[in-house]
Amino acid sequence: ERVALFPMMMVLSAGGALALVVPALLLDSGALYPASWRDVGLVLVYGVVMQCFAWGLIAYAIPLLSLSLTGLLLLSEPVAALLIDYFLLSKPINGWQWIGAALTLAAIYLGSLKKNAA
Repeated sequence: ERVALFPMMMVLSAGGALALVVPALLLDSGALYPASWRDVGLVLVYGVVMQCFAWGLIAYAIPLLSLSLTGLLLLSEPVAALLIDYFLLSKPINGWQWIGAALTLAAIYLGSLKKNAA
């Protein structure tokens, strides 16, 4: 059955946020709100750019791409977030995070290779 993607994504996002309010309050209520205006800006950058814009592009592209390619592209989102953190937001990134990004990109590359028929 055909379903409009943007309303469905909104319902899923709102449901996920509501499901996490109680655990967030119980486990770490002291860090629930941004502590400075810089933190507010970072939340807006992540919320508007990485989530709304990126998921909008994903919702648009899913019907146009194969399922396997879509899955591989979705795996690259954490690498994009890491690069934005390092190059645009000047956040410190340690060696393990760079190794994880490299492994993720290697896995995406290996997953995108065509299997040769023998």
